[in-house]
Amino acid sequence: MTRTSTALAFAFLLSACGFQSIGDLGNDNPRIREKQRASVARFPPEPIRGQAIGEFFRSRVGLIHTSSKSQGRAVPVSRDGYYLTAWHVIRGEEEFFLSDTVLLKPLPDDRSFKPSDHFRTDLHRGRLVWHDPGADLAVVKFDLGAEEPFAPRVAPPEVGSAAFSGASGNNSGTHLVKTGGSLEDGFGNGPFQTAGEVTQTGRIGRDSPCHWFRSTLVSRRGMSGGPVVDSAGTLVGIISRIDINLLGISTRDRPAHSTVFTMLPKRELERVIAADRAD
Repeated sequence: MTRTSTALAFAFLLSACGFQSIGDLGNDNPRIREKQRASVARFPPEPIRGQAIGEFFRSRVGLIHTSSKSQGRAVPVSRDGYYLTAWHVIRGEEEFFLSDTVLLKPLPDDRSFKPSDHFRTDLHRGRLVWHDPGADLAVVKFDLGAEEPFAPRVAPPEVGSAAFSGASGNNSGTHLVKTGGSLEDGFGNGPFQTAGEVTQTGRIGRDSPCHWFRSTLVSRRGMSGGPVVDSAGTLVGIISRIDINLLGISTRDRPAHSTVFTMLPKRELERVIAADRAD
């Protein structure tokens, strides 16, 4: 397929096939959790570099806060504070922050505690370094580095490749919090785990170096900007959108409900970061 035809095909998906931001979809809920558990159950217990999904992603994924209270994920790609995220997470925001939640003292066994007595959350102001609206990608910089950044994959994944996404541990948020006898959405919209495979790939367009990938990963609100890795644990993309086929027809390469992730090639990402460091 030529670059022009790829771009036209991608434009068709955007306009005609229910292609929408994950932020527009529902919050964490039991139905989505069950679908995510089912997606993970199809794979071995330790599918990523000999580790369980929750163990691999534990405390590695950042949580972004904005002035409008919307939240998304951030994926560290360097030790000195460079992260990838979805552009729609910070688009139109004058300020955005990376949270760093610190446990001050152990939690009681009965879980009846005041969060402020046990946790402190520091917010680190972010700076936009680069963005590609068509790919829904952004490189951002925070003054908080990462002990274990993700290593981007050199070559894009192929159709049929396994794909995994998750967030767990520190800064992954909470599923639900009991407040005054009722259950309400928790801070960060909760940790998650999902697994699937790549079903389609393509280039964003002639003027963009980025690639897009459709997959069987199960997504919901709060996962935007989250990482997608292969079985070797290398970063292959950033969660962007959900493609809902309005005709309801599901095929192997195009499920009726699929997660789309995008990625800036490793060499281009390194060039963007090196240029910013040099300024």
